[in-house]
Amino acid sequence: MCHCVVHGGDYPRPVCISRKLYHHIESLSDLAPLHNGRAPVVIEECLKILPDADSIAFFDSMFHSMLPYCVVKYAIDPSVADPKGLRKYGFHGLSYSYILRAVATRSSKRQSRRQPLFLRGCSVDTSMELTPLDGLPGAMRADHVVSSLIFH
Repeated sequence: MCHCVVHGGDYPRPVCISRKLYHHIESLSDLAPLHNGRAPVVIEECLKILPDADSIAFFDSMFHSMLPYCVVKYAIDPSVADPKGLRKYGFHGLSYSYILRAVATRSSKRQSRRQPLFLRGCSVDTSMELTPLDGLPGAMRADHVVSSLIFH
């Protein structure tokens, strides 16, 4: 059984769901409350209904798990940021991964260094950062908020 989970933290690939992973997904709920908040409930119910089935979590953040260090790190003290997981993660990766495969199968050109990076399977940056609320404005997303706005 496969579960789509928005925020997987540092997991770079799908993972079999264990108690440890279940609690990790729960711990990330504050970073993606609209998405990860319900994921543990759904996973728990599925495990009750099909206890002998393998359950695998696919993370929306895993496509961007190999972003370069200079892209994922914020300009804050690493001794504060690193233990708390404060970095850029990126989201919508399952969709990007599908688009990448669809474009590659329809492309008659073979993979070469001249192709755009996404056709080589690389994510080099993303506008969605620590949580799914960062990034381009949307119905549930406010974009980047300038911290000095509160003074105006």
